[in-house]
Amino acid sequence: MNEERTQPERTEVEDERVKRDPLMELMEMKRKQREQRKRYREKHPEIFLEQEKRYRKSHPEVIREQNRRYRQKIKRKKYREAHPEGVCKHQKTAIPRAEEETPPEGVCKY
Repeated sequence: MNEERTQPERTEVEDERVKRDPLMELMEMKRKQREQRKRYREKHPEIFLEQEKRYRKSHPEVIREQNRRYRQKIKRKKYREAHPEGVCKHQKTAIPRAEEETPPEGVCKY
């Protein structure tokens, strides 16, 4: 009897087996919840703007810290773009000192 089943029927049975897997059910449920939250956010942006205003008002130190980190991140990014070769501060100062310490050619210091 099993051998008589057609290929589409077999895949349907296998799909049902996969859907019954609790991990797959959980993943599917989470995906649906994400989609619902996304649709709700798109329909009611004023609610989320109001929440954000209240949070910013009650947590100014957190916002300040986030802004500080963001500015540091941008500074690092700009510095990397300006110095793609990766010159560090030590190299800038160490090379001239090495040149100053070496005596001119023909002069021997013992």
